[in-house]
Order: sequence, then structure tokens, then C-alpha cells
Amino acid sequence: MEPGSKLPLELQVADGNAGLFPSAVVRKSDGSTISGSPFILNHVANGLYKPSTLPVMPDDDYVSVQYLIYSDAGRTTLSTEYGLAHETIARDTDDAALIQQIVDVVSLLVARSSTNNARAAKVVRISS
Repeated sequence: MEPGSKLPLELQVADGNAGLFPSAVVRKSDGSTISGSPFILNHVANGLYKPSTLPVMPDDDYVSVQYLIYSDAGRTTLSTEYGLAHETIARDTDDAALIQQIVDVVSLLVARSSTNNARAAKVVRISS
């Protein structure tokens, strides 16, 4: 995921329970929380919960998302019926830059090869 992209925070409760009070704690690789964390997750449909506003990926190697499900609207008591969930969202590597370097090298080799083939053709013509 690119820095600045919206983090797709979603929690699906297997039994479809619409009466829960989940939140998502988002931490950077150093363990500190990102701005706005924890994020309140609201019920969308069939036990799917999402925040009203999606946070953005920080300029970091990864974020750790811990989903907590509470049994009360004040989000003070963790549910004893539902476990915790976790996911790690990694920053995209700079594959585009590497691919461009490879394309540049291949283009250079093709150009040199074409020049050498043209020279070889000229030599052949001169020799014949």
C-alpha cells in the first residue's frame, strides 16, 4: 500500500451480529498509534463493520491493525464472545523504480545491438 492511500479497515463478524461495538487500533512499525487511532467501526450490513472515515497509510514500512470488539457502546468492556483480530498492512515496495531501471538497461542493450547489427551489415556490404 502506498503512503497516503486509504487503509481498508474492515471487520467481518462471522455470525453477522449487527449489535457489536468494534474499534480498530492502528500502529506504525515503531508501535506508536497513527493519528485518530483507535477508529470506531460502524455496522454496514450482515456483520460487516467499517469506520466512517478511512485513515491513510503513513510513510512507514507497515501498519499493524488490531480489531477489538466491545460489548458496550462506551467501548469499555471487551466482548467475551468474540476474539480479537489482527492484520498487518505493508507498504508497497518501490517495484516501479526497479522495473524502470530494467527497461532502461534493456532499451540500451537493444539500441547497442541494433547499432552493432547495422555496423555489421555495413561491413558485410563493404566486404562483398
